[in-house]
Amino acid sequence: MLFTGIDGVGRYRAAIRFAMALNCANRPEIPLDPDAQRTETIDTTASWPVCETCHACKKIHAGEHPDILHIKPAVNVIKIAPIRSLRDTLALKPFEARYRFVIVESAQAMTIPAANALLKVLEEPPMRTTLILMANKSSDLLPTITSRCQHLRFPPLPEKQIAHSVAATAGIDFETAQIVATIASGSNQAAQEIVSANWLGQRDWLIDELMQMHTGEASVKNGVIRRILATADKLAQHPKKLANLIGIIKSWLRDLAVLPLTPARVINQDKLDQMETITSSVPTRTFISGFEALEKLEKQIRANANPRLALETYLIKLSKDISTPGGYESVKFYGENRRHSV
Repeated sequence: MLFTGIDGVGRYRAAIRFAMALNCANRPEIPLDPDAQRTETIDTTASWPVCETCHACKKIHAGEHPDILHIKPAVNVIKIAPIRSLRDTLALKPFEARYRFVIVESAQAMTIPAANALLKVLEEPPMRTTLILMANKSSDLLPTITSRCQHLRFPPLPEKQIAHSVAATAGIDFETAQIVATIASGSNQAAQEIVSANWLGQRDWLIDELMQMHTGEASVKNGVIRRILATADKLAQHPKKLANLIGIIKSWLRDLAVLPLTPARVINQDKLDQMETITSSVPTRTFISGFEALEKLEKQIRANANPRLALETYLIKLSKDISTPGGYESVKFYGENRRHSV
């Protein structure tokens, strides 16, 4: 089987629940052989809940079951060695499970030799063994792999569902949880990471810094440039968080582009008053160009460009593009909308 979708939409949980459902000791076994002798009549269309209390369910949930096998990338890649080891394991009988499961996480990380080695298993899968491959998109895998799998797509989770989950687990108000849910783009995992990493406080700080670029007065221009250089330096100091920080800038530019047309689609709803001061004096095309330039910047950084220098160049140009005469005086809300500490 092939489970596709973004991270954090329940693909792994579904795979584990599937394994628990078929191995739960408190539900009847469904014979795979149509000619097998059955001692009881089983309704194969019925739905049996997973008990979560039997030894099989507990082992699978804890990740300790010997017949629920996991393959994960090592340093962002799955090489041929673990696939060969898997083939050797599958040649043996299961230790205790009714149905053995193999869960391949981030299957798109398989090298070509690894994918070809797995293909041999998919062509002749062992009895009572289910292989579940998880990937973001089916196109990330070889066609020979996808053609031999049953494909199940996991759509992004509803924003309200994520907002309720975040509000309950993180202890934040529902309005803030809605902002987090919108930015998470349907991923509950991303939403939880946003809250735990103080993303909200960083967002408030960074948007305030971006607002200071909306100035055209010569008397404060040097101060703005110094702030830009300091901002670029601070962003570059956190390489592991840089992708998320750039994502904040992207969401801000995206909001500025859509605000004049559809205010209800703005992600950072609590920043509307601040953003209206810019959209009233800067063409929408400027924000779109800034967004496109930021995507190029991301590619440059991934290609080992110096993050600080690249950010300095980008932010100085962005400041020039969104500057308007008297704009600095129009920024009346600097720091006032911060509800989260940096």
